[in-house]
Amino acid sequence: MSLLPPPPKTPEQALATAPTRNLGDELTDLDLTGRAESERLGLGETSDLAALVGQGQATQPSPPPTPAKAGRPDDELPADLGPYQPVSLLGRGGMGQVLAVVDPALNRELAMKVLLPSGLDEESRARFLDEAQMTAQLQHPGVVPVHEVGQLPDGRAYFTMQVVRGRTLRALVEAHHGAPHDPAGLFHLVSAYHQACETIAYAHGHGVIHRDLKPDNVMVGEFGEVRVLDWGLAKRIDTTDEPLSGQGIRTIRTSRADRGMHETHAGEIMGTPVFMSPEQARGQNDQLSRASDVFALGGMLFFILSGRAPFEGAHAMAVMMRVVGGLRTSLEGRHPIPRGLREICDRAMMQRAEDRYPDAGRLAHAVADWLSGTQQRERALQLVAEARAAEASLAPMTEALRRTEQIAEGCRLAVQGAQAGDDLAREALWAAEDDVEGARLALSKVQIRLEQLLHSALTQSADLVEARAGLARHYRGTHAEAEARQDRGTMLRTEALLREQAEALPPVHPERSRFLEYLAGEGILTLETDPPGASVRWTRYEAQGRRLVAVPERDLKPTPLRRQWLPQGSHLLIVRAPGRADVRYPVHMTRLGRWDGYGDAGENPGPVVLPAAETLGAGDVYVAAGTFVAGGDPAALDPEPRRAVFLPGFVITRTPVTNAEYLAFMNDLAMQGNAEAAMRFAPRIAGQAGFTWKADLPVVLIDRACAQAYARWLFEKTGLPWRLPTALEWEKAARGVDGRLYPWGDFHHAPWANLRDRNPTAPALASVEACPVDESPYGVRGMAGNVREWTADELPGRNGVQAVLKGGGYLDVAAAGRVAGRTCLSPDHRDGMTGFRLVRSL
Repeated sequence: MSLLPPPPKTPEQALATAPTRNLGDELTDLDLTGRAESERLGLGETSDLAALVGQGQATQPSPPPTPAKAGRPDDELPADLGPYQPVSLLGRGGMGQVLAVVDPALNRELAMKVLLPSGLDEESRARFLDEAQMTAQLQHPGVVPVHEVGQLPDGRAYFTMQVVRGRTLRALVEAHHGAPHDPAGLFHLVSAYHQACETIAYAHGHGVIHRDLKPDNVMVGEFGEVRVLDWGLAKRIDTTDEPLSGQGIRTIRTSRADRGMHETHAGEIMGTPVFMSPEQARGQNDQLSRASDVFALGGMLFFILSGRAPFEGAHAMAVMMRVVGGLRTSLEGRHPIPRGLREICDRAMMQRAEDRYPDAGRLAHAVADWLSGTQQRERALQLVAEARAAEASLAPMTEALRRTEQIAEGCRLAVQGAQAGDDLAREALWAAEDDVEGARLALSKVQIRLEQLLHSALTQSADLVEARAGLARHYRGTHAEAEARQDRGTMLRTEALLREQAEALPPVHPERSRFLEYLAGEGILTLETDPPGASVRWTRYEAQGRRLVAVPERDLKPTPLRRQWLPQGSHLLIVRAPGRADVRYPVHMTRLGRWDGYGDAGENPGPVVLPAAETLGAGDVYVAAGTFVAGGDPAALDPEPRRAVFLPGFVITRTPVTNAEYLAFMNDLAMQGNAEAAMRFAPRIAGQAGFTWKADLPVVLIDRACAQAYARWLFEKTGLPWRLPTALEWEKAARGVDGRLYPWGDFHHAPWANLRDRNPTAPALASVEACPVDESPYGVRGMAGNVREWTADELPGRNGVQAVLKGGGYLDVAAAGRVAGRTCLSPDHRDGMTGFRLVRSL
């Protein structure tokens, strides 16, 4: 006995005795998902089908069930399935049943589609056989393979197919829209949709249109395979008898001379209304084309994006009227819709066929391009995520570097105070310096890696705003660091890169305006005065001829100023009020900063006091309370670290004390008969008499005790608490608040200060008015050169206490004129270029 089933009858033999049946009034035929005819509007879904949507495959078939009878002959299973063993009824439609059966010869489960008993007319058989032959000849991975066509003993035609296991595209879309937003989920749905488009593109290439495309007719298998089901309404639109280029589709209709009797007639409407094209809804079957399928595919994409059908209505006629009128539902859904997919959907669903993609192949290419771009975007986003992790590590690494630098600075000070030959202190300094270098190298590697990752992300996706924003943040941070170091080369480079990335961000991006504000460099000034209502003249420091020059801008509103925007940089405000002395008030505005006079020093100086005009003498200069930048100039002599320091207001003499002023002190001592004191405080060196002086030269050849004695004498004469300045008071009066290196700016030119390079061949002490460029923002003269000046500060030294001197003398090199530096000498030291000036509280 043969294990193989008997050979099937030919299609002509199977259908030779078939009676006729008119299906022109039907809207649709059965699809392989088993949806009932009443569900064919596409507005809902039927029950799950075990064989087609299975959860596994048994090795032994189940015994055939006894189907329940509903009183209709069409509901009954065939009594005899020939060589096949029945398993279950999967579903039925207007023209046939789908059964799960077992082929005992090969021990495999199949799906069998069988004509209903009422479908024995010739037209029904011809349509049925067309579906079988067309599906079988569309040999593509996206089409369910047909294994056999034949006739059952009761005369009904059948054909068998591979069982498809999985979920319909409708079920997947509904699950996606019922869950939180998941871009990856949308990507997978569109990937399955793209495979369906490629399947239809294959059919279009063979001259066949589907005519009933919808999410229920696309099955996604357990391993991602995608099948387009239910080719019962498929139609060949290339009408030549011979296949095109050997690739056409030949069915019983295209082989018979009376082919026309089986064609769909004008006015007949078949398909699913909510997804059909306008020409299909109008019954213009002679105008159906590949673009008609494209419209239905566009409707499927609409459903994927929004979770709703593109057309809605209470019944089929209402839906078709909306289709014909182009009255689509809103595409907006619960989840964001990518612009590229929206554009693809809109073009595929244009009302006029000629405005759509011409066939499914062109549509598939458009979807593939979007998928490719999305994949690149996903890879780019992964790179951005890596960059963000690197960015998050920068802050702790920067803080670790700062602590390491502080340790190194402590070791450096220890070496300076240690005895010569102290190897332990020197080795500790070297180890700390190595740690600093290692921390800087590690930080640089992370910064370089961060930049590389973000540039790689832009290579994958050129318009990825996340990458551009990340680069902008990176460049802003690098620029801020360079600005703090005054590394002008890095500042210029990173400013240009930051501007490029910031301007490339969309106008609505939340960080774009902040980046542009940073580049603009404006900050907010707050200024209160006592008395209020003072006028404020704004001048701005600009570099002219390598020095900073105050250029008048305009008058600001009277004080108080609460939110006055000023550009980044250094400014000088001239504040005036009736009966008060004019006050020069320097301001240093940082990017996006705030200037209120005290910054981060932790003290609020209150309003800027405008001194009464009579409280200041002709040679007095007022320095208002507030914060200034001290130290931080590595090229200066013995500088301190850079820091912000708050100082109360004080008055300082405009020039160093002159010979004429000091002579008045000496004469007063002589008039009082205090010869001993006169001898003690007289300018001289090692017991020798002093030089012949000019009145306008600064007094020299005096030690610190002489300067302090002069201050006490002046206090007694005027009643004003004159004293020697602290080193910080002297430095603020010399450089203002912006951290400049010299009183006039950051560049040294020999004629500007009386240092050795001003007159290298014959250096000499000069008048206190000799170098007008050597003037600070407050108007204090001669602080870079001419004489070094005693201060009240002291430091421990190897040979006892050392007094701190500020400024450079006429015999000093240019570095001594950098006002952040200092010199330490014994308090009783005297020389020909050491003098002093005085300060007092207001």
